[in-house]
Amino acid sequence: MILSFDIGGTKIAYGLVKEGKIFNYQKVFWPKPLTKEKFIQKIIEIISQSKIQSLNFRVITLGVAGQVNFKEGSVILSPNISKKREKVFLKKILEEKFKLPVFLDNDANCFTLGEAIFGKGKKENFIIGLTVGSGIGGGIVIDKKIIRGKDGFAGEFGHLILEIGGRKCLCGRRGCFEAYGSGRAMKEIYFEIFKKDKTTFEIEKDFYEKKPEAVFIVNEIARWLAIGIANLVNILNPDLVILGGGMTRFKSFIEIAFKNIKDWLLVKETKTKFLISELNERATLLGASVLNEKYGLEKKKY
Repeated sequence: MILSFDIGGTKIAYGLVKEGKIFNYQKVFWPKPLTKEKFIQKIIEIISQSKIQSLNFRVITLGVAGQVNFKEGSVILSPNISKKREKVFLKKILEEKFKLPVFLDNDANCFTLGEAIFGKGKKENFIIGLTVGSGIGGGIVIDKKIIRGKDGFAGEFGHLILEIGGRKCLCGRRGCFEAYGSGRAMKEIYFEIFKKDKTTFEIEKDFYEKKPEAVFIVNEIARWLAIGIANLVNILNPDLVILGGGMTRFKSFIEIAFKNIKDWLLVKETKTKFLISELNERATLLGASVLNEKYGLEKKKY
């Protein structure tokens, strides 16, 4: 039995995983403002609950938003902590506290791995995962293995530069994909153009009511999302691009983006599939649960 976490910028989802099934699924939201100490404390607090401790899990796995060094088990830069690089050796901290093996990786990597093994990517060899929420995360899985790159940061698709000197991203640079194609971008660009402060939920509601401002902004952000995805397909030509994250609840937005992708493809007859996750954040829990091959699918005796 594995205790698995999906740790995002505003919430923690967690549950027990056994043989590809999730039990006791829960979701809690972060206290704000958050510090490194509160970040660690909240995770320890959840694991220490008596009802969790009684469930006899043998491994702890975590998919964490931000830059994660899988080999050393550290969080290097995460929206959960600060905009500054502040390395947290989470693996070491949790292993010393709970005397159990701990594995962690970037949440989008875990999402993509979860889809590759348990979701719509089961029959595919080469998968790109995108988590589209307040930001944009990404992962690459080939032959059911995460591609991490030389320094462990492969798949940071949200920081592809789409426009030189363009809109400022939370990473500090300008023109990043997530500064144009994310939920935060939709909210911010709407305000910049129309001088009205609306949430993505409100914009979605207005879109379905056919209000011109919302229709315009949804189509505009969907166009940028399509451009970013098309760039990935032009470079990598995967079997599948699968989207998860909070913005996938807005089905029309994603469908508009998918329809626009072909306008930016080098080979318009590509056989790459474009799908929306059905597992969504549960894919992250499932992907995290198989991070270490020792506890992978080939060994189910947890």
